[in-house]
Amino acid sequence: ENGEAVKFIRNEAQRKFWAEVWYLNAILKARQLGFSSLIGILQLDACLFNSNTAAGIIDLTLTDAKKKLAKIKFAYNRLPARLKDALPFVRENTEAVEFANGSRIEVGTSHRGGTLMQLHVSEYGKISAESPERAKEIKTGAFGTVHAGQVIHVESTADGQGGEYYELIQRAEAQQKEKRPLSQLDFKLHFFAWWHHRTYRLNPTHIPVTPELREYFAELAGKYGVSLDHEQQAWYAAKRRQIGPDDIFKEYPSVPDEAFHASIEGAYFKAQMSRARLDGRIGHMPHDPERKVDTWWDVGNDTTSIWFHQTDGLRHRFIDYYENSGESIGHYIKVIEERGTGSSILNYD
Repeated sequence: ENGEAVKFIRNEAQRKFWAEVWYLNAILKARQLGFSSLIGILQLDACLFNSNTAAGIIDLTLTDAKKKLAKIKFAYNRLPARLKDALPFVRENTEAVEFANGSRIEVGTSHRGGTLMQLHVSEYGKISAESPERAKEIKTGAFGTVHAGQVIHVESTADGQGGEYYELIQRAEAQQKEKRPLSQLDFKLHFFAWWHHRTYRLNPTHIPVTPELREYFAELAGKYGVSLDHEQQAWYAAKRRQIGPDDIFKEYPSVPDEAFHASIEGAYFKAQMSRARLDGRIGHMPHDPERKVDTWWDVGNDTTSIWFHQTDGLRHRFIDYYENSGESIGHYIKVIEERGTGSSILNYD
């Protein structure tokens, strides 16, 4: 971190991961927790101490993937001379290394063909958002080269609600919540918040923490059991001010639910939307069977949309939404009837 070569010592988040590691690991994380370095060390160990082991690294760009291989070579070059003499490189370039025992590590932006025992996929969230077809190719191609009982590490920050990474995390989280046993071909979810990093602290003396953030920290403690000290709160307040109230959720989530919040950067009523999110007013809104349901329509030439709305006279709740195209009015009436809204007031916009 300070530009000096230091011995690798696992930090708190890395130790927690190692204590809970599985065959297939989906790592949802905040930025700069050191997982790329840890996984690089694990791949190097696997190749040095096991013959004929094939490992692969996939990243957002080939340049990024090469940097991860450079980290591995950095560690290898600082091993004891007797170990390097026993297991020298027989092939070495910016995209691959191969050892005398037949083990190798290769990098790229995808992988299909051959068999891997170790696979590291980095920034899968960003790949899924920017290159959906490549993300699908990684799922169907690269994941398929790793047989049951071998190892995949997928580590990334979140990037929007959708795509292969989002679906991967959702499946792993559902299995975790349902406490279903994992097979060797199931991904295990690991979440690491920004507060797992011991250096994410600042002196609070000159950093103001707004009443809004104090409420947020109180909610973290009360709802999730996440108690932050004053130095951690100061760091978060400063970082939030630096990168904005939307991106802080994606880049530095405190709990898993925050990671995939859709950004509202540049949206109308941005401050109000952020406030509603902190207040818990954005999320699942249940249907109140004692109150009338209004439907609000946008009838268009391309897409027709229907919002389902309830009010108690003070609060407005949008409890459901439907859209379709190319259908007659009878189709939409049937949708309303199936939802059991009864005699709705149709408000056309």
